[in-house]
Amino acid sequence: MFLKNDFDGASKNYQRAIDKFPINVDNYYNKMVSSFKLNNHNDVEETFKLLPDSLNPGNGQIEFLMARSYLNIKDTINACEFFNKSKSLNFKQSTTYYKNLCLD
Repeated sequence: MFLKNDFDGASKNYQRAIDKFPINVDNYYNKMVSSFKLNNHNDVEETFKLLPDSLNPGNGQIEFLMARSYLNIKDTINACEFFNKSKSLNFKQSTTYYKNLCLD
């Protein structure tokens, strides 16, 4: 569904996957990306909050997605917080965003 740009259907399927197998971080991340593509930033945030810390791979990718989501709703304070977290986890894409948005 995701590959066919059916982000709503994909989001619903990823939620079902989370419900059935809540220890797979990919389901959370993919649901967050699907929701991001739908501009449903509340759902991105809610899915992030449901993600157990123990499942977060700590590579900064999820934090980067959260930052981008906050940026899309013009919440630069939270965006900068998450870009900084992502950057500190060595997710390279966050460095440029952080420098351009948060240090000015």
